[in-house]
Amino acid sequence: MKKNIFFGTLATMVAAVALTGCDDNAWNDKLDGFEDENDKPAETVETIEYTLTAADYAAIASNSANVALAGDNKSDLAAIKTRQAFNDVCPAKQYVPAFLASTSFPYFTLDNGSAIKLTYNVVKGLPAELNEAAAAYMYTVTEDNYKDLVWESDENYVNAFSPLHPASDVIPSILKDMDYDLGNSAYCVVSYNEATQEPVFGGNQGGEEEWAMTDVIGKAALEDNITVNGVVTGICAQGFILTDNSGSILVYMGSSFDAASRAIGEQLTVAGTVGSFNKGLQITGSSATITAVGTQSYTYPAAKAMTGADLDAAVARTDNKLAQYVKISGKAVVTERNINIIVDGAEKAQGSVYQGTAAQKAAFADGEQVTVEGYFIAIAAGRYFNMVVTKVNGKALAPKRHGVAKAAAAVPTKAVNMLYVYQSGRWRVASGFITLNPDDYTEMGRTVQDLGSADAARLLPQFLKVKKPYAQADDTVNVMYRTYNSSDKT
Repeated sequence: MKKNIFFGTLATMVAAVALTGCDDNAWNDKLDGFEDENDKPAETVETIEYTLTAADYAAIASNSANVALAGDNKSDLAAIKTRQAFNDVCPAKQYVPAFLASTSFPYFTLDNGSAIKLTYNVVKGLPAELNEAAAAYMYTVTEDNYKDLVWESDENYVNAFSPLHPASDVIPSILKDMDYDLGNSAYCVVSYNEATQEPVFGGNQGGEEEWAMTDVIGKAALEDNITVNGVVTGICAQGFILTDNSGSILVYMGSSFDAASRAIGEQLTVAGTVGSFNKGLQITGSSATITAVGTQSYTYPAAKAMTGADLDAAVARTDNKLAQYVKISGKAVVTERNINIIVDGAEKAQGSVYQGTAAQKAAFADGEQVTVEGYFIAIAAGRYFNMVVTKVNGKALAPKRHGVAKAAAAVPTKAVNMLYVYQSGRWRVASGFITLNPDDYTEMGRTVQDLGSADAARLLPQFLKVKKPYAQADDTVNVMYRTYNSSDKT
């Protein structure tokens, strides 16, 4: 990839837009003395330097004029967003002008005669499959997919594929039913769970010990490797709260987590490592072994009512702690990205909904008074009192599941990401690609499942040494991984 410098002027780029307007006095603009300097509108003529940002590449890829111009090259145009670069099929000289003339460009109000020195990225010689894969769709297999298509049962199922029920047998049908626009991309990254052995349904078999709640969480410390028999008591968009007899802890799964795959009352055996984030202890779920055992009813303890002063004291702590079941009351402040709660008496702290699910977000309206129950798990930016919400104004906001038999045998599962491609009329696993799995990010020391450009340059060579130890000089491999651009994971 290299950076190109593009020189152009708005006089040539947007002349059609800039020259079609006329003012109220245009009918007599030929009269002697009519045009004088005071009658002329002020002009904004500048020479500027500008470098395209991640948001700009996204705007170029979605610009309606560019989409119409792309024709059969829609996948290459869509890939500009994730690749953040132009190529020979979609060159800048064709797709930049519409962007410069749009309101997405910060200087679109400049007048004719202005000049722009534009810096942008260009990639050369990429294989066609990389251009299409850069615009890949993303899909996470749902609980309904597992029930209906893998196990064909609403009772005897696990949220995973297994050796006798492999992902490759089912995922092509799932993707076919999704009816993707293959003109945008013929590739899809599919995230799912995979069991390493077959589950045994219908209760404990072969004299196995009865599952019993542990007393492990309350004694957990940073970097401990623990095995917990606990119950799911809270759910958010990136993980769940696990509770045993001694305490509660967040099991952080990451952005690929399907919140619908867990329910309040599920009995789980979780073996994993204790980590921390923003002064809260958590189990690193992406590398943990999670086994669904059964279900039970669960009654929440009395929530500790937190005053504004309590919130201020809580966000000032300097050590890592377990989740605490609490209740706060105040005014909801709802924005596009966040839901905060202003509690009377708090000088600095604000309540904050941590990674809310769709149902949780829908329970809040800007400016309304609310009473929120949930687990206080972490502190963001030194002031936000992060909560995994369980109830708003007394209404429970997560599904419950109890009284239904599930796999009685221990069934270890792991999270998998796999790239599929549509070829010859069907979906199949894409060859020639390695897709990073949650375990890979964890082994790289990442607490989140994505890599920035600097991380990728530093970590991927080491990753490939492990995955391809016998590679020869000039061997190549395509690597798919998640990256984070502003608020957009791709």
